[in-house]
Amino acid sequence: MTWHESRQVMVFSHWDGDRCIAATPVRVADLADLGELTHSALASISGVSHPAWPAPDLSELVVPAAGLMVPASERRIA
Repeated sequence: MTWHESRQVMVFSHWDGDRCIAATPVRVADLADLGELTHSALASISGVSHPAWPAPDLSELVVPAAGLMVPASERRIA
C-alpha cells in the first residue's frame, strides 16, 4: 500500500508472487469505511492473532511501476 498525498489516495497493490498485477486506488474519504470493514472482518474471526500469509521479505521490496529495487536505507515500515 502506498500513500499519494498529491492525489489524496492510498493505492493497494495486488501481487502474484513477485509481480504486481493490479493496483486499486482508495480515496482518503473512503478509508474510514475500509477501516470499519477490516475491523469487522477481523472481529468475526475468533482466535486469529496474525496474518494468514507471511510478511514480504524486505530485501525483495520492489517499486512495481518502475520495477526498481528499493535500497534498505530508504525502506520504511508503517
